[in-house]
Amino acid sequence: MADAQVGDKEEKTNISEYLDTPRKRQKNFVVLAVYGCMDLDLVKYIESFVKRTYPGLALVRPKNEEELARYLTRKLSIIIIHDQFIPQERCFNLIQEVKTRRRKDVIPVLFFTENQEELIRGYRDHLSAFQEADDFCDYTALNKTQILEYIKQGIDNKNRRRSRRYKVSIASTLYSLRHDSKVNAHFIDLSIHGGLIRLNGGLDMKCDDQIKVSLPKNPRLISQGGEFIRLSGRVRRVHIGGDVLAFSFENISEQKNTELTKYILDLIKDQV
Repeated sequence: MADAQVGDKEEKTNISEYLDTPRKRQKNFVVLAVYGCMDLDLVKYIESFVKRTYPGLALVRPKNEEELARYLTRKLSIIIIHDQFIPQERCFNLIQEVKTRRRKDVIPVLFFTENQEELIRGYRDHLSAFQEADDFCDYTALNKTQILEYIKQGIDNKNRRRSRRYKVSIASTLYSLRHDSKVNAHFIDLSIHGGLIRLNGGLDMKCDDQIKVSLPKNPRLISQGGEFIRLSGRVRRVHIGGDVLAFSFENISEQKNTELTKYILDLIKDQV
């Protein structure tokens, strides 16, 4: 009993130390989820490359879904995953959940696959809204050098967008907290993190203004909360004409996050 208590205290201490460590000192992780799916020599070759090229990163190799879910709570540089590591549907759902919950982070995913057509079909249905940060490769058709180049590009590309923007034409309204006034508006660009909106009224908007916007719900989605998705945001840039605003969504609840992601995915299906 005493040994167990000591072990519990040590584990709690380790967790506390990790959480209390300044963010700049916390290691970023490379998750390599390919256990049982790829030739072991190739896996070791990839592992050696990452450790040699990126000594500041910690590489982990989960062996099952439970371990993968635990590692995905860490600070991540990239997720490298075989699309058959766990059943594909669960794989996409898990990654979608992580990206949705951690919407402020850029978390690239590199999928290893032996069937790119099947991967693309599944990805389109679940993760298209995030595709600016993700990539895939049919590793069976590549040599080792080419495979490592995909990994290097995934880790090094720091300037990628968090999510893809889609050109849209959606009538809406915008409420300005500073003006305490609402005007008609039009979405012309939309992503899960923000977009561009054109004002039909004459509000004098500034950067950092807090706003509230309304998206008319797609009739194909099951609606429990009225006809609109109401979201809060902040103005990030005002175009020189003054009538077009770039904004980011802010203070989005988990329910709203999920609703917005489904909304974007539904728009994508309409555009395909």
